[in-house]
Amino acid sequence: MTSYQEAFERKEVKYRLDAAQRSAMLTALEGRMAVDDYGTTSIVSRYFDTPDRALIERSLDKPLYKEKLRVRSYGIPGEDDQVFVELKKKYQGIVYKRRVGCSYAAARAYMGG
Repeated sequence: MTSYQEAFERKEVKYRLDAAQRSAMLTALEGRMAVDDYGTTSIVSRYFDTPDRALIERSLDKPLYKEKLRVRSYGIPGEDDQVFVELKKKYQGIVYKRRVGCSYAAARAYMGG
């Protein structure tokens, strides 16, 4: 099993590419980078919020600080497959993420209360 990091601190910068830009980028990366074990996997994320949707409403306002709670899997998980319960916090453009790995069944039980 691949090891994973439980805590992260990073700055995220996201770019939107059109088809021509994507093609040019893939051509430029050819021979320099290779698809890893997760490169062809579906990533499944389920986000959790308060009953009044306070987390997403706050996030949409682009505040200085925001947080998200989610369960993430790499591939469609079975009951015994590993998933990650993650808490993401963003402050002044820096993302802090903590996560714990557990079975999908355990994550569902925990997140379901």
